[in-house]
Amino acid sequence: MNIQNKYSRVIIALHWISAALILLAVCFVLGRELTESRSLRHTLIDFHRQCGLLILLFVLPRLGARLITAAPAAEKGIPHILQWVAKLTHLAIYGFMVALPILGWAISGAKGQAIKLLAFVSLPSFVSVDPDLADTLEQWHGTLAWVFLSLLALHAGAALWHHFILKDSTLQKMLPFAKQNPAQKELVPAHSTGEN
Repeated sequence: MNIQNKYSRVIIALHWISAALILLAVCFVLGRELTESRSLRHTLIDFHRQCGLLILLFVLPRLGARLITAAPAAEKGIPHILQWVAKLTHLAIYGFMVALPILGWAISGAKGQAIKLLAFVSLPSFVSVDPDLADTLEQWHGTLAWVFLSLLALHAGAALWHHFILKDSTLQKMLPFAKQNPAQKELVPAHSTGEN
């Protein structure tokens, strides 16, 4: 099926990279809860932290790409209220992709842990060492993470609803290998309408 109006390759790549990093972050933190080995728990939380920092790193170019390219037009027949719900959900997802890694970064600082990106780039702490603050931030981080995962489940469910129930091309517009009309330009002016 040829898709007439598709996301840019950059946005598609950043979307799936972000999705993979989020999935890995969840697996690492859940895996940590399933083991009693202290060294393995330390390794898994460090991998979780690295995924969070990479998500934060990738969300910045992703937001930039969204500002200079337009989302494809919404499918015909979708009520305006659902289009607005989709836009607000996407906005919230971006917000969580910024807020959760920053909270994790703050937790590390409050615990007095060195913060490095990919073991090479040392990152400064922006909070002072404070175990009580670290506990509070961990509670916030955990609660917000579950809210974020609920939003992602809603997002994925909506994509599947479009694909299997409505049978439109909403999901295919974000798939990397779905065919696209060759006449479509890679960058679409940002003033076009549509949803992300």
